[in-house]
Amino acid sequence: EAARLWAGAAGPAPLLSSFSKTALSAARDAAPHLPRAQLFETLDGAWLAQAQALDCVAVVAQHRALDAGTIADAH
Repeated sequence: EAARLWAGAAGPAPLLSSFSKTALSAARDAAPHLPRAQLFETLDGAWLAQAQALDCVAVVAQHRALDAGTIADAH
């Protein structure tokens, strides 16, 4: 639905974000050209691999979970 609503629109595409791996996977399958962001409440050892597997262009986490090393890994 997002792809249909934004088809032909001027400006950048919307960033589809979710905590749900299922929702991001469905978004990737339905509209692979729309960028996605994975939202995390906490960062476990698999956060980066999970975001990469879903072809996410961004990750969003609670600021207390972030440090210089985590931010460098995300880049």
